Amino acid sequence: MKSAMRTLTAVAIAVVCALAMPATADDSIGKEFTFPHDEIGQVPVYRDPETKALLFVSQMHVNIDGAPDAYHPDDIGTCHICNGIGVGAGGQWKANCLPEFNTAKAEGFEGPTRIKWFGMATEDGKPFGKPVIQTDGDPNPGYFVSTTALQQPGLNSKTPQAQLNSNEVPFIVIPVKWNRSSEPGVKLGDFAAVLRLSNEKMAYAIVGDTGPNAKLGEGSVALHQALG
Repeated sequence: MKSAMRTLTAVAIAVVCALAMPATADDSIGKEFTFPHDEIGQVPVYRDPETKALLFVSQMHVNIDGAPDAYHPDDIGTCHICNGIGVGAGGQWKANCLPEFNTAKAEGFEGPTRIKWFGMATEDGKPFGKPVIQTDGDPNPGYFVSTTALQQPGLNSKTPQAQLNSNEVPFIVIPVKWNRSSEPGVKLGDFAAVLRLSNEKMAYAIVGDTGPNAKLGEGSVALHQALG
């Protein structure tokens, strides 16, 4: 992880959870751009000229990725299997993926039924590869290895030990294009300050994972717990 954290993101929770600029923010903080969120509409994003911090308001869903108990071949993990995969030749996300998933499972995940693994490690490291299943010595034998974009250095990237465990590490998620671009300057490993509006509880986190380009505002299980 980085020794110098460059970006500060203030986060707040409304009904579920939200990323937010406090209502009492200094007048010098100017609007940088508007983020087109596909669930809640236009989200203004602000920049503090002194610290270069980004501040914005958005709902925040739970991101379970990185937790060793997240996904299981029998769909008994803490997260529904369809959250972490796509189906078909194009690997499209589908809310009810179970028919295709169960067929692929019966084929040992090596047959003609195509599964794209968004949130799980594969043996060859490719999205349509065979998924890695934890064995004895791992935290949750029999479960898939759920991955995060930011990983522990020096460890095998296909192991649960290399991931940021969502159950233990407070982290937020940014759109994948943010991490790949020079704009708006937020990268994996950056620092976040998180504020829950309903109880004014604050927690600190890192930018630990990437997600869809049209959504803004996901946080790990540990972050939600830290916010009460």
